[in-house]
Amino acid sequence: MIDYIVGKLVDRGNDYIVVEAGGIGYLLTVSNSIFQKLPPLGSEIKVYTYLAVKEDELSFYGFLLKEEKQLFTTLISIQGIGPKTAISLLSKVEPKEFIAAICNEDLKKLSTLPGIGRKTAQRLVLELRDKLVKMAIEEENSLVNLANDDNNYENNYSVTQEVVSALEALGYRPVEYGQVLQNAVKELGTKVSTEDYLKYVLGRLGS
Repeated sequence: MIDYIVGKLVDRGNDYIVVEAGGIGYLLTVSNSIFQKLPPLGSEIKVYTYLAVKEDELSFYGFLLKEEKQLFTTLISIQGIGPKTAISLLSKVEPKEFIAAICNEDLKKLSTLPGIGRKTAQRLVLELRDKLVKMAIEEENSLVNLANDDNNYENNYSVTQEVVSALEALGYRPVEYGQVLQNAVKELGTKVSTEDYLKYVLGRLGS
């Protein structure tokens, strides 16, 4: 399995780019959101890849960020969501907005996305909510367990720092999450995991 390609960006289209590496031109299907982040043609570029294998077809999908690839592979793990639907979803919504909609169980917003009806939206929430929260936390290597009363203050500080790291990894700014995080600390108290804090904050950011 090829994890990523480093090469020259030689072509781009409505839903694809071509990267030349080692004398081979790789045609990669990409989301629309990638184009504003691309360097000029002829520039060197690193693209994370996913190879979708069918009986009669091999298709490469490309992502500039590893986190986008992780979200893509998480999406296609859901029954009824194939690579084409997943890449279409990523073209219509920013990853942080999608994750917030999942954590907030915003079925109305999810149902407006291409290929997603209400039943599929319900299944996405059911199957992805915990996975996406865990993925955001693991980006920072930060699963924290509040087990000891003696360490509650110190551990709670660590938890909020890990939540901040996860939020910033998703693209949120302090001005967006600051007040919500303060409310989370007041309402949830100290004996709460990083995952629960992050669910709370993402849920309210997406509302």
